[in-house]
Amino acid sequence: MNNNYQIVKNEVVNAYSDCNEISKSSRNLDFLASKSVSVKEAEEIMSLAVESGYNNFSSELISLLPQGAKVWIAREGSVCVYLDKPVDEKVLSELGCDEYDQVSSDNDTICGNYRIWWD
Repeated sequence: MNNNYQIVKNEVVNAYSDCNEISKSSRNLDFLASKSVSVKEAEEIMSLAVESGYNNFSSELISLLPQGAKVWIAREGSVCVYLDKPVDEKVLSELGCDEYDQVSSDNDTICGNYRIWWD
């Protein structure tokens, strides 16, 4: 497991506290994890944080993201992730996401170049 895994897991489970039985914290609708994790780790974390899914999102969808990508888990009202690799068109249709954007930042290592958002 990535050294960031435990840090991100705690942050994400707390941000999504209204969607799981683990956290007793307050939900955070404007959240970005402080570190990136692997696709596999992101799927595991989201399966804990969003136990029963969230509207069009289920944690299994994370496994469709490009292998080897760095994933920053976020919450922008609804479920959101940032990636450092683009998503293939075919995969994009399978994700059922509401938004997919290429974003720019002054430092791409902060949260990647691609944003996926589900409502």
